[in-house]
Amino acid sequence: MSILITILMFGIIVVLHEFGHFIIAKKSGVYVEEFAVGMGPKLFGITRNGTLYSIRLLPLGGFCRMKDASEGFEPDCFEGVNVFKRIAIVTAGPIMNFILALFIFTFITALSGYAEPTIAKVVDGYPAKEAGIMADDKIIELNGNTIRVYNDLVFALSDMKQESISVVVERNGEKIEKVIIPKKNEEGRLLLGVEIGAERFSPLIGEQYENTQRASITGCLYKGFWETILMIKMTFVGFFRLVTAQVSMDDVSGVIGMTQVVDTTYKEIIDESILDKVLVFLRITGLLSANLGVMNLLPLPALDGGRLIFMIIEVFRGKPLPPEKEGMVHLAGFVLLMIFGVVVAFNDISKFF
Repeated sequence: MSILITILMFGIIVVLHEFGHFIIAKKSGVYVEEFAVGMGPKLFGITRNGTLYSIRLLPLGGFCRMKDASEGFEPDCFEGVNVFKRIAIVTAGPIMNFILALFIFTFITALSGYAEPTIAKVVDGYPAKEAGIMADDKIIELNGNTIRVYNDLVFALSDMKQESISVVVERNGEKIEKVIIPKKNEEGRLLLGVEIGAERFSPLIGEQYENTQRASITGCLYKGFWETILMIKMTFVGFFRLVTAQVSMDDVSGVIGMTQVVDTTYKEIIDESILDKVLVFLRITGLLSANLGVMNLLPLPALDGGRLIFMIIEVFRGKPLPPEKEGMVHLAGFVLLMIFGVVVAFNDISKFF
């Protein structure tokens, strides 16, 4: 079941990513030779307006194959349209991932409601109490970071490292700023001495949880938008920590590692309703979709972001760089990505044992 769920999640994410490339390529006058769901040998397909729509054997994403200049430079090949259309085609894939994440988080909020970043309890003998923080205070800023959704607060608190924490709370419509010096426990963790009402999800009609509220249509869009922004931010932060060696490769997971995460999650929610299970895995899908969108926009060779760099250079130069030089850069980048993928897969497999 976990393998099937993982394949389904990544399949949806990748196919929609490729659909973004596909639809803008079509609108830009680029001839799309094939749009495939799945990889490997073709099971069956149908041709419409010159494009083959196919289903392939392995349910691992899909692809959009556009006509390129390898068979000769023509007006309907990818390189034959102007640079701004090519930029739109390349960015359409990641943008579709962000749209998917926005839709998912908006949908979850509409069904389940949302939790405010409100303090449920202040513990005696801890810094928050001494600083004058009270129960029912709504946290709206932490160390200069605006708190718009519940998970903004969860992310900020999990990353607490400073000796002093600047907190802005809203109390009876008034903004109050406090500085709290965290207290270390025996394990070295920094504690403020507050309990935040847990975010709970349940689409069951009439079932309400503490700290969970219903939202209007605009409210759902608002919460969904900022939840998506948080996921994008988390991806950037994670990538920065990886390249600056703040985290190790052991903290990086690929598709195999995600299968293990899905399996653990599935076992934890085995007794929940089917709809609750769907919402949990939709949340994971939203996170992965935002993650894929960001990673594809990174300025690395062989990724969408790497191709964008060459197109931006073309805009300023007024002409493209020599194709053979660009091809060599992308080939080198592809090789490095494959090596990185093998290392990640090895780490994922080793975690099973």
